[in-house]
Amino acid sequence: QGAMDILKPLIAATGAKPIGTFVMGTVKGDIHDIGKNLCNIMLEGAGFDVYDLAGNRQHGTAPFGERTFLTAIGTYGESVYVADAGNREVIVCDRLGVVQTRFGKIGDEDNPGFAVPSPYFDLSVTPDGNLWIANPGRLRVESYSLSGRFESSWGEPGMKIERLSGCCNPVYFAMTSSGGFLTSEKGLARIKVYDPKGEFV
Repeated sequence: QGAMDILKPLIAATGAKPIGTFVMGTVKGDIHDIGKNLCNIMLEGAGFDVYDLAGNRQHGTAPFGERTFLTAIGTYGESVYVADAGNREVIVCDRLGVVQTRFGKIGDEDNPGFAVPSPYFDLSVTPDGNLWIANPGRLRVESYSLSGRFESSWGEPGMKIERLSGCCNPVYFAMTSSGGFLTSEKGLARIKVYDPKGEFV
């Protein structure tokens, strides 16, 4: 909160106007309070003013930018990773929603860029700090360092069951407790299981 007290005048000086108002709350002490705070960051980053149920304005952040379309969120340590399908990038914030860095634009030095032809753009951060991101236009799931450097990928286009079909898949994925992947596709609606190396199971 102390950092936001310093940043609020700087944010106000940008002249960014809120695009709407959102009221958010949970029962005091509820475990969902953490999720509420993460949702607040996404809403504020998208340009909304967020208030609690008592009418108090929550900490605010500057909007993430034009065309922002937030589709996924993950955390590791004090960092929050947000997938922005509209700008085809991942935004890295601190826990108060202040942008630390962005990565994924085509032409970035450390990665091939995200191809996001439709508003499906998912990510997951594993407990041991592996950042996985669906790159749906390239029909693959990619591994990145926490600083945004491309490391590896798996997935191939095709109609065979072990491949990813259509224009933009997987649309969603989840990590299993053993480090494998569950993927969800559109078009040929199917859910598939892959091992930690991306091999179809």
